[in-house]
Amino acid sequence: MGVGQSANSDTPSVRGDIARLLPRMNESEILTFFSAYERILTLHGVAKQDWSKFLGGCLTPKAHKALSGLSLAQHKEYDVCKKRFWTISVWIRMNI
Repeated sequence: MGVGQSANSDTPSVRGDIARLLPRMNESEILTFFSAYERILTLHGVAKQDWSKFLGGCLTPKAHKALSGLSLAQHKEYDVCKKRFWTISVWIRMNI
């Protein structure tokens, strides 16, 4: 690690480095997005409890809107956020 860096994923320089590696969401390829997102965070040793902290920078405006109905506590839970996308994705496919 370089000077001023630590292994803590909350350190701004480490978080910024990881954030630059993360994919951007494409609503038509949600499965591909989540697969790549989770793989990158896992490979870089980011604890799952921190995964939702990185999610916002990867989302489209439409995806942010999908999460707008969640409480702050729910936003902190990665699996809750992911489930929300799957639920909306299925609903959209059923109503097209």
